[in-house]
Amino acid sequence: MFISLKHIVYFYREEVKKMKIKKILSGILALIIVFTTIISSNIFTKAEETHQVNVVTWDKKNKKNEDTVGELKFTIKAGYPLKKVGEFTSKDGIAQMPKLEDGVYSIVLEENDYYQANDIFLTVENGEYSFDGEDDEDTITVEKKKGVVIPTPNPSNPEDEISKALLVTDEKGSSIKDVSFEVISDGKTKVVKPDNNSAINFGVEENKTYTIKLISNDKYEMEDVTFTCIKGVSDFGTPIYRLMNGNNEITSLLLKNKEVQPPVQPVEKEFTFDVLCGSCGNTSIAKELSFEVIGKDNNKVTYKSNSGIVKFKLVENEEYTVKLLEDVEYELSDIKINVKKSNGDLKVYKEDGTVLTEFVMKKKSTGNCVEDLCEFSDKKITMSEIPIKVLQDDMERDLKTNEEVTFNLYNATKQERVAEIKTVNGKLPPLEVYEKDDYILFTSGKNKDFIMADAPFIKEVSELYFRANGEGNLPIRHKTKNPYATGAHLNIERIVVRPLESYEKINEKYKINYVRIKQDKSNPKDYSKVKVIFTSEYDTVVATTLLEDEWGVPLTPIELYENVQYSVRIEDPDNKFAIENFPFTLVDKSERGPNHPKKWGDGKYVFDHSCCRNATFLELVEKGSENKNNTSITCSNGNTTVSGMNFKDLKLQTIRPDKSLVKGLEGKDFDLFRFKLINVKRCEVSKMADGNFVIHRTIKDGKIAKKVYQVEKDGSLTELVFKQNGNVVDIDTKTLSIYDTVIVYEEEINKDSLQKAIDKAKNPETTKGKTDESIEAMNKALKKAEEVLAKEDATQEEVNKAEKDLTDAINALVDKPQAPEVNKEALQQAIDKAKNPETTKGKTDESIELMKKALAKAEEVLAKEDATQEEVNKAEKDLTDAINALVDKPQAPEVNKEALQQAIDKAKNPETTKGKTDESIEAMIKALAKAEEVLAKEDATQEEVNKAKKDLTDAINALQDKPQEPDVEKVELKNENGSIVVKGDTNTLDKNWKVLTNAVNPQELAGKEYDAYDISLKDANNGEAQPKGEVTVTIKVKAKVEKLYHIDGGLSEIPFTYENGEVTFKTNHFSVYAVVYGDKQDDNNKPGNDNNKPGNDNKKPGQDVNPEDNSKKNKNNKKENKLPRTNIINASYALTAILALGVASAIGYKKKDDE
Repeated sequence: MFISLKHIVYFYREEVKKMKIKKILSGILALIIVFTTIISSNIFTKAEETHQVNVVTWDKKNKKNEDTVGELKFTIKAGYPLKKVGEFTSKDGIAQMPKLEDGVYSIVLEENDYYQANDIFLTVENGEYSFDGEDDEDTITVEKKKGVVIPTPNPSNPEDEISKALLVTDEKGSSIKDVSFEVISDGKTKVVKPDNNSAINFGVEENKTYTIKLISNDKYEMEDVTFTCIKGVSDFGTPIYRLMNGNNEITSLLLKNKEVQPPVQPVEKEFTFDVLCGSCGNTSIAKELSFEVIGKDNNKVTYKSNSGIVKFKLVENEEYTVKLLEDVEYELSDIKINVKKSNGDLKVYKEDGTVLTEFVMKKKSTGNCVEDLCEFSDKKITMSEIPIKVLQDDMERDLKTNEEVTFNLYNATKQERVAEIKTVNGKLPPLEVYEKDDYILFTSGKNKDFIMADAPFIKEVSELYFRANGEGNLPIRHKTKNPYATGAHLNIERIVVRPLESYEKINEKYKINYVRIKQDKSNPKDYSKVKVIFTSEYDTVVATTLLEDEWGVPLTPIELYENVQYSVRIEDPDNKFAIENFPFTLVDKSERGPNHPKKWGDGKYVFDHSCCRNATFLELVEKGSENKNNTSITCSNGNTTVSGMNFKDLKLQTIRPDKSLVKGLEGKDFDLFRFKLINVKRCEVSKMADGNFVIHRTIKDGKIAKKVYQVEKDGSLTELVFKQNGNVVDIDTKTLSIYDTVIVYEEEINKDSLQKAIDKAKNPETTKGKTDESIEAMNKALKKAEEVLAKEDATQEEVNKAEKDLTDAINALVDKPQAPEVNKEALQQAIDKAKNPETTKGKTDESIELMKKALAKAEEVLAKEDATQEEVNKAEKDLTDAINALVDKPQAPEVNKEALQQAIDKAKNPETTKGKTDESIEAMIKALAKAEEVLAKEDATQEEVNKAKKDLTDAINALQDKPQEPDVEKVELKNENGSIVVKGDTNTLDKNWKVLTNAVNPQELAGKEYDAYDISLKDANNGEAQPKGEVTVTIKVKAKVEKLYHIDGGLSEIPFTYENGEVTFKTNHFSVYAVVYGDKQDDNNKPGNDNNKPGNDNKKPGQDVNPEDNSKKNKNNKKENKLPRTNIINASYALTAILALGVASAIGYKKKDDE
């Protein structure tokens, strides 16, 4: 801080006003203190070079950043492996980072209660700090922890404020008093004015940021001044507080006199912007687009893009509106921009304050699933042949006709291998490709002489990334954008290869060794047994873990195909860990180039294809929780939904291919589906080769799914498990986006005509008056028709034939010849009489049976349509004779069952069996059952009734009384001191027995804390006794018991209960029992050990162990150690004290002389 002589005089004058003349010497002492302060502030201060950053968290609700609360500690690491090179602390959102040399650093947030963050990558270049992923400069964004409440920042404590003064001058150095300033911090404003010495005085707090604004006036103007109070260290090691703006210290405020400035000639500059397709993963748009830029006075200028770039000429401080002129494919909302200078350079800003570098187009919506985001086409075109050039000795030559190069063609849009392509006569033959798909041409591993040497972005790669450019034309590149260097040329005029070196071998897979399992530093896990399984439709790769390093737990190197998705799962023998399944893919990033401002590499890197995020670090979860974040994905028409993973940003596309592609289902009713997951950022299919997925497909009402198949690549069908609920078919599948799916339906067979024909055939009117021969023929056709009607899988052809045959048989029925009329009235009357119950009442069974036979024959004749009169008369006569021949039953004597009923009632009376033995009661019950049978028998004779009554009465009289049981008393036995009690009754124990116990030391319990007893019972003659049944034993113990053992040649744990210092258990045999309290204490804890002796340092008598007292002591110590809040350093105090002593001595000496 700079303090002028004017301030010194000011302070001195103030002192003079307050003192009398006789204390002038004390004023001189005050002046010395002021000089000491100046010296300590300006000479002895040791500056700490820092860089200020803001530490914020994103407020999702209000969509803005907010400062973090409290102190957060950060560690700075660099190198490989990472090592700590520094640290810093933020307070309420402000931090001062130490100055760092140019390089790349990792910023790690230390564990705290409220915030968390992944490691943050920092690039320092020419003193500028660039934080990876941050939109705002000098800003670190952290995330609030879930479930925590961030406390409200503590209000400022006046005791924490540090008094500061700033001198106010104009450009000529003149003092200024007639102005006012606002000092703003944390949304609070304080107005201050310069004092008589042209200085403003205010209080600040350490690490807090303030802004000073000049209140508007007619005479002066000043740019807002922002600073933070930073604690520095003097050469003497004492604190000094400075007001810092970045690396500059604020010591005064300079005001400018308002003057009429001469007009500044506006600066015009040409700006370059990228033109990208946001619906296609921010890829460059090759086609020409027209932009209209509307400036001041509605002045309009049209600019055209070329190969994904458009250039505008814009003027400083002007505002513009940018419009995309009408285009059939793309659309863009109008954008308002303005041109302003920042750090000496002109930049174009959007309305939200961000710098404009690119225009991101959106494809016009077609409303069909994902087609409004990506443009797909099933149209194929044939490209032109492509010349092959050989780069040899820095010169290009044609590939000779006798030389051959083999390539592998891969469709990157559909994520499918296409074919192996060989050169013909030094050229790549014309390729048939989809007109809008992206392709990759790889150098095949079969090549022994050449490898592709394409270098669109400086770095050489052995692949060509292209797409078609119309029928019969050469292709164009689909990777052209490099924002940090010259972009690749769009047109492809040749393919360059170079000779293979002797040591080179082409590998169609790429080895990567940087994938790691993310480790929780606060709660590290053991992943040593884990295997990570990567599965694609072409191969399976297994990786194990290596020793943990600073970055996490590395995997063993893995070899992957480029641009192929791998499903990810975990194999863990301990069944502890799992992972959320996702499409893991290796992507080429050569377009980044070697000069990426954030030092991102230009090699091949792994990504999560479902959201285009880096997948270098795999995050494992607890087994069983890997599916808790699963989502479902639905096509825009709502007919298809897929579940089974977290689909993140993927979309679902449902395609209905030509059903003729499926062989073996001709004539069947089926649907063919192609369900595709689409990465709309890259407009690519995303495949899953291993998982547990369910496709939920809505089918037409009334349809019933019979079979569901997966169409293999060779056209064969593999049956899939499914279930149907209403009109939704749920299909289980292990893959997505790889195979087509077939749903075969039950055919809708119309059997209405067949049913009508059967009903007609069964109608008696149909066969009435028809000959037996024709009816027999019809019945054969009817039987066949009913079989077809009942057959579930009958075809329509079978149904139609059965209906025709039956109809023909009905039409072929022949009428019988006309017969004379037959009178059946007498036969009917005889039949009615035979069926009357009164006819057979009281008749014998034998005579009734004969009559029934005659009745049956009569009814047959009655029903017979062609019965003759002779047959009717004979049937009537035979039935009448049988009726007349019915024989009366003989009269039976009356049977008396009263005595039997009385015996049954007595047997059922509970008093009869009360106190009787079970055996005698069982015998009586058998007699009772027989008696009840005879009672219920209608034709029982008197002899049967009498016998049943006698047998039951005898059984009642034979009931035997139960023997008298002796009384049972409770018995309680104790040992001499009453520590062991045995409880039972006279059935198990004898009152005269005694309990004897002896303490024993069984070897089986060595190392345990226990009490063991040999418990025995002695009878009246002092002989050994054992209980005659189960008894209860209670033992008093000295502590809570962990185990109870019965020791008899080994340890047998037995159940027990513990309550109020006693254990209780049951037994029917006494021997040795032991109660175990736990493991013996270590020798250090034995009685008499030095650690437990009175006066031992570990636990001295009277030692203060009260946490509250300790807390108080800590507070007192803190208070004692707290430095006074002042700008005067210790060295100043020392110097002042010496001078003061000298002055005091002089005064005393002079006073003595005066006396």
